[in-house]
Amino acid sequence: MSIRHNRTGIRAAQGFGLNGFTSESLDSMHWATLSIFEKTGIRVESQRAAEILAGTGAMVSPDNGHFRVRFKPYQVEDALRKAPSSVTYYGRTPEKDFIAEPNRVGFAQFGECINVIDPRTRKLRPSVKTDCRDTAVLADALEEIVIMERSVCPGDMPSASQPVHNLAAMMGGTSKHIVLGTDGRRNLETMMELGALAAGGKDKFARRPLFTATVCPTSPMTLVDTCCDAVMAAADNGIGILIISMCLSGGTSPASLAGTIVQHNVEVLSALILAQAVRPGTPCTYGSCTAIMDMKTAVSAVGAPEYGILNAGIAHMARYYRIPSLVGGGLSDSKVPDAQAGYEFGINALTSALAGANIVYGSGGLEMCLTFDYAKLLMDHECMKNIRRTLAGVTVDDENLAVEVIEAVGPGNTYLTHPHTFERTRSQSRGDLFDRNPRDRWAADGEKTAAERAYEAALNILDTHEPALLPKRAEDDIDRLVAEYDARIAKG
Repeated sequence: MSIRHNRTGIRAAQGFGLNGFTSESLDSMHWATLSIFEKTGIRVESQRAAEILAGTGAMVSPDNGHFRVRFKPYQVEDALRKAPSSVTYYGRTPEKDFIAEPNRVGFAQFGECINVIDPRTRKLRPSVKTDCRDTAVLADALEEIVIMERSVCPGDMPSASQPVHNLAAMMGGTSKHIVLGTDGRRNLETMMELGALAAGGKDKFARRPLFTATVCPTSPMTLVDTCCDAVMAAADNGIGILIISMCLSGGTSPASLAGTIVQHNVEVLSALILAQAVRPGTPCTYGSCTAIMDMKTAVSAVGAPEYGILNAGIAHMARYYRIPSLVGGGLSDSKVPDAQAGYEFGINALTSALAGANIVYGSGGLEMCLTFDYAKLLMDHECMKNIRRTLAGVTVDDENLAVEVIEAVGPGNTYLTHPHTFERTRSQSRGDLFDRNPRDRWAADGEKTAAERAYEAALNILDTHEPALLPKRAEDDIDRLVAEYDARIAKG
C-alpha cells in the first residue's frame, strides 16, 4: 500500500452553502438601515416604550397621536452588541435543547394557521385546541423539527386567551422548546405560570425558559401597542423574543427585493433595540415571514421563488449581525399536499437552509399560511432529511477519496462485497415516504401516493407516540390555572 502523507497549508471546507451577497452588499444594506433609523425613524404607539427609548438617547417627537423615534447609528450598533450571538432554546427535557449558533441549521413548522385538513376525514375545517396538542405530538416525534412553532390556533377557545390555551395544549404534546405569540403582558404572565408548572418550579423555569415569545412589528416600520407590550414584558421577565417582520414587497415595503430587506431589517432591529433597552442581554432571534405581494391577487405569495430569495437574504443579514435567525422557507400557496406543495417546499426551504438560517420554518403550511396539513408536514420532514444530507456536501480527505479501495477492486469488478461498502451502507440517504421501490412492489402496496402514505404515517404517530410526561399533577394544575384565567377575563 502506498504511503500518502497528509498535505499541509490547505483550507478545507466541508458542506454546501450559499453566498448570496458580497460583504460590500451587506455593508450597504446595513448603512441604508442606519440612515433610515436616523433620518426617518420608526413609529412607536406605546408611551412607555417611547419613554424607555428616549432614556437611551433616542430622539422622540410627536407623530399623529403616537411617537416618531429616531436613533443615531451608534445607538443601533450598541443594541446589536448587547444581543447574544448564541441562543439556547430549552426543551422540557435537556436532550431536546437546540443551540442556535453559526452553522447550526434546524427546522420548524409554520404558525399560526386557522384551518386544518383533518388527517382522518381529509376535509378542511377550522383548527381547534386538540389540533394544538396533536401538532405538538408530531413535532415531538420528528427528529428534524428542533423547536415547536405553534402550528394552529385553538379556534374553539376565547380569542383573548388563545395563546394561553395553545401553550397549555402544546406543553402536553412535546418536550421540545415552544415558540408562540403572547398578545401582551397579561397573557405572558399566566403563560409563565404554566411554564413553571411544566418545568417543575419557578426557579427551574427561570433557569431554562421553555418557550420564546413571538412579536411582530407592523409594516411599514411601526411598533404598535401590543407589540411593544409583549417585547417589554418578555424582556422584563427574562423570556427570549422572536422578532418576525412580515413585509409584503410591493404592498407594505418597496417593490425591490433589496429595499424590502432593508425595511425588514429596520423593523426587526427596532424591536431588538427596545428589548435591549429594557434588559440588556435579552435573547433575540431575527425572524422573517417576508414575501412578495402577488400583484394579480394581492395575496402573500409564500410559494414564489422570491420568498426563498428574500428569506435567504434576511438570513445573511442575521449572520452579518451574529444574531440567531428563524426564517421562512417551505410554505406553499397550494391548497392540498400535491406536487406544487412539494416543489415550493423543496426550493425555498433549501435556499434558506443553504443561506445559513438557524431555523427554517414553514413545514405543514398551505394556502398562503392559512391551512395546516398533517401529510404535508410528514412529506416536508422527509425533504428536511434530504436537505440536511445536501448541506453536508462531500467530504474530501484521504479516507473518502478511497484510492486504495479503487486500486484493490480494480477494473471490471464489484464494490458490493468490499468492507468499505458495508461500513458505509447506513450513511446513504433512504426513502421512507418517498418511494424508491420498483413499480411492481409499489403496485403490490396499493399504488399509494406520497400524500396517502404521509397521512397514514401521521395517524400512526398520533396513535403511538408518547411524549415525555409532565411533572406529577402538573397537567391538572395547568387545566385549573387556564380555567381560572378564562374566568378572570370573562369578568373583565
